[in-house]
Amino acid sequence: NLGNTGGHDIGTWQGSSDGFSSASGNDMLRQSVSTLPAGTQVRVFLSLDGRAEFVDGNGNLTSLAKADLDALMQVFKEKNLQLIPVLMSFDVADGGGVADHPEWFEDPIKRDQMIKNYSQMVIYLNSQDPDHKVIAAWELINEPDGMKVKPQDIAITLIGLANMVRKIAPETPITVGMRRVE
Repeated sequence: NLGNTGGHDIGTWQGSSDGFSSASGNDMLRQSVSTLPAGTQVRVFLSLDGRAEFVDGNGNLTSLAKADLDALMQVFKEKNLQLIPVLMSFDVADGGGVADHPEWFEDPIKRDQMIKNYSQMVIYLNSQDPDHKVIAAWELINEPDGMKVKPQDIAITLIGLANMVRKIAPETPITVGMRRVE
């Protein structure tokens, strides 16, 4: 895991950014991976709790989100590391915190829009890895079993996210980070 990225390293939050393209965000990223041997797989949270603005009003990635994703890929390519992008974590609907979006899981229209928004990150990162040497796998949600959402709503959302990733990056494995296995 690449430390706690705070949920807003890709895009902006409250009008500012400390993303991977900022001096402080890039320094944090480089320092975090500086001692890792080549080939190490590293999970990086792209949107921990869904608070970051990474798409514009037209549903396209913002220029800042693209710059953050470019900086992330550049470091991983330079260090010959393998990236496991984590689209979001349980914090997105855990009943507390700065951002809480249970509607992304419970409301079919909002769920579809959320999947469409996250598809923009998958499309962009996938296009930055044409030889499939950097992205080792896609993690849809970290610890969805920690959400305060009905399990069937989580399952429907996971199926939608998995289908979206599979269409964009059919050759790349998909995973889900579970707290507990039952």
